[in-house]
Amino acid sequence: DAGLARLLGWAFGGTTLRTLRVASDAAGDAGIFAARRERRKANVTAPCGLEDLALEDLALGGDGCAALADLLETAPLLRRLSLRRCGAICDFGVSALAKRLPPCLEVLDLRGTGCADAGAARLARALAARENATAVHVDVGD
Repeated sequence: DAGLARLLGWAFGGTTLRTLRVASDAAGDAGIFAARRERRKANVTAPCGLEDLALEDLALGGDGCAALADLLETAPLLRRLSLRRCGAICDFGVSALAKRLPPCLEVLDLRGTGCADAGAARLARALAARENATAVHVDVGD
């Protein structure tokens, strides 16, 4: 989790990095919490340049998703987000993400997560309420 925290802290630290893909079953919520804490501690105000973020196969749960949602607020250019095979993500985590989806988001991959009816419904409501008319491709299920 320390490595993930450093990597995400750097990526969300106002850099111009456009793509980040992390796949590790050894990392999870603690890495996301630490990255959020580091960004706050560093008092970074510049948005990051991420356009494509894939955090796959992580031990990421609902609380980790809520922390990730905080970080996503600093990624206004994010077009693609994959949390594929993060099986501990539940409806609570999906609901937290739904509240803070970046305005440019075009693809959201939640396949292999614990997203069920309540999370999918919250996500649908959030997408329908978006001010921009950008279509979003959402994958949910296995």
